[in-house]
Amino acid sequence: MRKWAGLEESDILANLASDVRPLGHRLFTGVVTPEAFGKVGAWKFRVMGGRFGDFRDWAAIDAWANQIAEDLTDTETLG
Repeated sequence: MRKWAGLEESDILANLASDVRPLGHRLFTGVVTPEAFGKVGAWKFRVMGGRFGDFRDWAAIDAWANQIAEDLTDTETLG
């Protein structure tokens, strides 16, 4: 099992704080899986017209990753 699997965002951030010095963070929501609802919940979700899949904003994710790359090359940011 992955170290962070099943943890909430606040728990992950609390654990990371002892390992790294974060400059910021983002949470990109939008992945909808049947497992998140259970069998009955997934069935109800589908009956109501819901769709499972990955609906994250990939342009925003790419922009965030590009900003990280810029920050890592900026010696003033890293101190």
